[in-house]
Amino acid sequence: MASFKNLDQGKIALIQQDKKGRIMQIGLTQSQSDLLQIFLATISKDSSLVQMGKDYDLALNTPLQQAAPDLLEALQLLVENNMLSVVGEALAEAAIQKATKKN
Repeated sequence: MASFKNLDQGKIALIQQDKKGRIMQIGLTQSQSDLLQIFLATISKDSSLVQMGKDYDLALNTPLQQAAPDLLEALQLLVENNMLSVVGEALAEAAIQKATKKN
């Protein structure tokens, strides 16, 4: 099985968006990452790649309830069924309150 580590600063990663809008990072082995860097350097010789501005940063910009209703529902079920530790329950309750207040 391949082992993965955090991306080194300055390296390029791959992402993929599914039909529901979820954005996922594609895991690469070190050799795949090295080949990707070589490939990108080769195709960008004549026309450089452009690093997009902050307006294009990937970030969660919507309330939890809108972005992940399934997660909110799961948190509520865990709390209702006493399936969390005291600390976990407090964190879940806080997340639920924060998400529902914004809507």
